[in-house]
Amino acid sequence: MTRIQKILWAWIFMLMGVGAAVYLHWPALTNPLVYKSDVRQSPHWSAYHTDSFREDDLIVRLGAYNESPVQNLIYYIGTYMVDMVTLGKWIAVISYGLIAALFFWLGHSMLGFRGGAIASIFITFFPDQFEYCAGGFSKMWMIPLILCCVYFLEKKYWYGLFFIMPFGAAAYPVCAVFIGAVALFFLILEIPENGEKILRPLGILCIASVLAVTVLLIKYLFPPDYIGALTPGYLLRKMPEMYRGGMYHYLPLPTLTQEVTKHLAHPFILFSAVVFLICLGHKGTGWTRVMTAMVLASVIFYLIARIMFMDLYQPNRYTRYSIAVLLALWQARNWDRILALLPWRIVQTVALVSMLCLGGYLYKDTFRIGKDTSPREEWAPLNRFIATLPDKILVAGHPKYMDDIPIQARRSVLCNYKMAHPWYSKYYAEIRQRTLATFDALYAGDFEPANLLFRKWGVTHLVVVKRYMSNSQIQGRKIYVNPYNEYIVKITRKVREFAFSNPPPENIVYEDKELYVIALPINDKDSSGDKSSSPMPGSAGEDNR
Repeated sequence: MTRIQKILWAWIFMLMGVGAAVYLHWPALTNPLVYKSDVRQSPHWSAYHTDSFREDDLIVRLGAYNESPVQNLIYYIGTYMVDMVTLGKWIAVISYGLIAALFFWLGHSMLGFRGGAIASIFITFFPDQFEYCAGGFSKMWMIPLILCCVYFLEKKYWYGLFFIMPFGAAAYPVCAVFIGAVALFFLILEIPENGEKILRPLGILCIASVLAVTVLLIKYLFPPDYIGALTPGYLLRKMPEMYRGGMYHYLPLPTLTQEVTKHLAHPFILFSAVVFLICLGHKGTGWTRVMTAMVLASVIFYLIARIMFMDLYQPNRYTRYSIAVLLALWQARNWDRILALLPWRIVQTVALVSMLCLGGYLYKDTFRIGKDTSPREEWAPLNRFIATLPDKILVAGHPKYMDDIPIQARRSVLCNYKMAHPWYSKYYAEIRQRTLATFDALYAGDFEPANLLFRKWGVTHLVVVKRYMSNSQIQGRKIYVNPYNEYIVKITRKVREFAFSNPPPENIVYEDKELYVIALPINDKDSSGDKSSSPMPGSAGEDNR
């Protein structure tokens, strides 16, 4: 195959990936209020090139720290042209196409044309792969960089490590750790046959590792004061926030067997394995030394990350991406070898099409339009109003109602649901205090706790959900995640009537059938707060009811 033909086929497979992404992401591409739920964890991208957020916005600052420098740079440049939600959708579609093209291009170099084509098709339609691109987050780099690592090791292009390890550290930190482990295990496996030849690649790996570690240390050695140290794993295991019913259902952690089985137990994978053993058992099932190194790195680092919970990030980050790459290459290598055993090209073509049709049929339930999208229209009326308020305001309310305000209205919030990360000790202590104070304000018998939000944090507007404003509607219902729901039940038992069940009309700046927006502070004659305070100029005077 000529280079021009290879480039042409790479474009074809890229268009295949783009087409698959467009299909999966169609509701989001056709509606600006439909996007991946986790977009709400990157409010700092919405804060680029605007003065509408507060300079001391803690949630925006955490978002910037939480994402990788590479992804932040992409969004900083891209949001000059389009808003962050639209940009994220474009990145998701384009990156999925580029990954499909990369699997063909490198797969062709390692396995030939047919092997590269099968690898590209497999990775495109393998269950849940689009999840890693949807939203345009830094995790989209993991699979292509692992593939590059496999390619460099298979071809013994050792200098490639100089690029992918430091870049991986800046793009998605877990990636650099994993690639370094794969390369190290590969060199160890090379010792019996090529022991005298590994000193040079080992030296290259050491230098590449130093470069990657330098990148990581610049960011993580001295975290910002507002973040604090990582909460130790033994403390996280005691926090209800980390279990079902809490904010993050990360615990209990699945065992290694449970984690791996959910990827390998698919009918097509099992069917393929049986076919490979029957047809190729006497020749071997196309297993390579690099694949063994990937398995070792995945298993060992999953177990280490499980013990050192959150110190090396979430354990499944060391398995779910590598398994996808491993299966794509293993499927491609072995189906190509099986097809090569068949006589005549027409028979090979029929067998290939049959295999693809079977795979498509077995994967049909996981390849659904709208995958990895979340409709957010419910919060649009509130956010359209919030967007009309002056810059630098600070909004408080039920945390789940605060999630989309930074994204849709581009305004600061006191606390929200998606950014309440318990593993950052100092940050979460502040967010927890803010969350409890918010519920104190919403479920008090007077307006003093609400005015305290104004005095302590500068909250200018409070969102009140009407259906949560009577004890009969709260008792016996889950209003929020644990442990906060237990706190809500506790404090509401002591209050006969919530002050915000009948807010002062002069402070209501917005009302619809579901909620109020209240301007703070409130001049309540029964409150012990500042009785001379009046609603924020330009807010309470605007009646949007």
